[in-house]
Amino acid sequence: MRLSAFRRLSVLLAAAVLLPVAPAPARALTPGTEAPAPVAQPEASPETAELAPLASVRPYHGHVPRRRDLGLRGSWRARASLGGSEDNRTTAVELPLSLTYGFGDGAEISLDAPLRLRDRAQGVGGYSGDLRLAAGLPITEQWTLRPSVRVGVSGPLAPGTGRRTVSGRVVSSVAWPVTPGLRLTLGTTGEAFDSARLGKRGDGVVDFTLRNRLGLTLDTGVDVFGGDLDATAAFTDMRRLDAGGLTRRDRIDLGLSGGGRLKLGASASLAREAETAEAGIRARLFTRF
Repeated sequence: MRLSAFRRLSVLLAAAVLLPVAPAPARALTPGTEAPAPVAQPEASPETAELAPLASVRPYHGHVPRRRDLGLRGSWRARASLGGSEDNRTTAVELPLSLTYGFGDGAEISLDAPLRLRDRAQGVGGYSGDLRLAAGLPITEQWTLRPSVRVGVSGPLAPGTGRRTVSGRVVSSVAWPVTPGLRLTLGTTGEAFDSARLGKRGDGVVDFTLRNRLGLTLDTGVDVFGGDLDATAAFTDMRRLDAGGLTRRDRIDLGLSGGGRLKLGASASLAREAETAEAGIRARLFTRF
């Protein structure tokens, strides 16, 4: 199959910047033989994809269907300094809405519009909402690129000044089957943010983040609401560059997710940034139609 000029350019750029390990080249077919039929694979769980975006990627095999997701996600996290002088607990509720259109060659385009409310034990709660447009480009069966752009607003629930955010992101993810039912994923995410107060000009702040994630996903073989139950473990190393300098954040995620048209998932995480530690739990229930 001949690649378009755009896809060839995407391959070259990603191989030079994003791909940690190049995938093995596909074997050439012997003349007179036919390519093997695609192997049916279950869909990646959006719950796992949200909690561990690069740890739940399944190799592409065939058509990506059109789908619409609507659900409810809740989370709780506690953040404290390692010296014990700070304790800040946050509870959040999110209404995620996602629309995805799949093309015949495995490419897809998606539109996400989540709305969130946050309540803090210390301090004022807040709100946020954004609109993200993303494209999924399967370069090979194991390697996928996902560029996206996002526009969002956030602010305190009490009277105050909100902020607007514009960002661009590129995710490169590679998935390898280790054994039947077990896959290893490795990915890199680069993102740039431009944030400023609403109604203000000239006070914008640009931040950059780089995430490297290593994960294992196991198909447990357990049926949940007509779909497989997946168990995921992942480690994420994140570097952030902003006006305050360079910071590092490490996080470990453990999660379960599964289902058919009705899906559910839960996860626990532990993170550390400088002299601060954070623990959290998340749960999600949504339907696909």
